[in-house]
Amino acid sequence: MSESFARAPVAYVAAGDWAARARSLKDEGWALSDLAGLDTISLDSGSERFEVVVQLFQAGGRQRRTIHVPAEGEPPSLPSAVPVWPAADFLEREAFDMFGIHFEGHPNLTRILMPEEWVGHPLRKDYGVGKVPVEFIAQPLIQIGAPGGDPSGGSSQSEVDWLGQAVNSKDDDENGAAEHASFARAVPESGDKGVNQ
Repeated sequence: MSESFARAPVAYVAAGDWAARARSLKDEGWALSDLAGLDTISLDSGSERFEVVVQLFQAGGRQRRTIHVPAEGEPPSLPSAVPVWPAADFLEREAFDMFGIHFEGHPNLTRILMPEEWVGHPLRKDYGVGKVPVEFIAQPLIQIGAPGGDPSGGSSQSEVDWLGQAVNSKDDDENGAAEHASFARAVPESGDKGVNQ
């Protein structure tokens, strides 16, 4: 959070008053900067468990304001701010996806980060950590013969210069190192009939 928002005045608006208050704030010249869900389960806030925190700014007066709106009921819900500030569309979808907060009147309240078939809301504080097992699969070491690629810390028997780059051997110089490079482009010999000839 920026320092200017840290010092911004904070207001609490009831969910039932949020739609009308959002319209009046827009009429006063306030623009939406951010909107996020908040799970207050361990904050002992004494109100609803879920809140939506709205960050507003007023460009003309260079002012900022923070508004907390409790999401009431089960599932937690409050009116959508999309009719007032269209930029709230994806922000509200994220709060729905991560916290399960419903926004009444939202034009397309669907998941935005998690797959549609996902069960639960991952940023809720009571969401089980470790629900999805992660399988770590050992990956093969690539370029084990390259300088520095030996996992035992030994030498790869390749000569390197002071920058750690492989030094071409005498055979490579005579035969042309580009012929042996994996990134070299194949060029047809003068007698070969290529595709484009």
